[in-house]
Amino acid sequence: MRNRRIFWKFLYFLAASIGISFLLSVRAMNAPQPEFMGSPPRQNPYATPRSPLDLNYRGTGIEKFWKSLRPTGYYKLWSPSFWATPIVHHFVGWDILEEDVCLRGTIVSMHIADDGDINYFMDLLSEFSRYASPHPKDNPGQKTILVEIPLKMRMSFPAVYDIALGDSLYVCGRYVFDRNHGGWTEIHPPRWICLIRPDEPCVP
Repeated sequence: MRNRRIFWKFLYFLAASIGISFLLSVRAMNAPQPEFMGSPPRQNPYATPRSPLDLNYRGTGIEKFWKSLRPTGYYKLWSPSFWATPIVHHFVGWDILEEDVCLRGTIVSMHIADDGDINYFMDLLSEFSRYASPHPKDNPGQKTILVEIPLKMRMSFPAVYDIALGDSLYVCGRYVFDRNHGGWTEIHPPRWICLIRPDEPCVP
């Protein structure tokens, strides 16, 4: 009888934890992002976008939910992962290495992930190569970093409509180590992105 009571208490605790985690995840998914201007405005808002990406794609609900569970530290127990935060962080969380860095490089690959985030793989100039880490999409000799624009911040970066393969970018933002995908470095989220062009200023 005692063992049965312990078993049911454990099930109640587990169900309550899952419920709290779900509510915190939904709250995180729907929380508004601060409004800011993360790139220069387009010179001609009506021009045909240079970007090959389908910028109308906004990802899938399950991927957005899963991403909301990922914490930025072992002890953020009020993250959506709740009491499982240390475990979740160990496998798929983010380690914040620097709050703000500015880098330059060339776009070698891009796509929109299933959570709706825009991913740019940027081959860094040699002076910034210490910020790079191996990525599966790397070609020999490349020193790349992933620049990830969250879906909720997409409208803050007008430059996404005109970024294409081979473009040179100047990027500032939070420098993190993403434990997911086997581990690599990212700028996530960026606070400033601009195309490096001789006829346009590129100052954050």
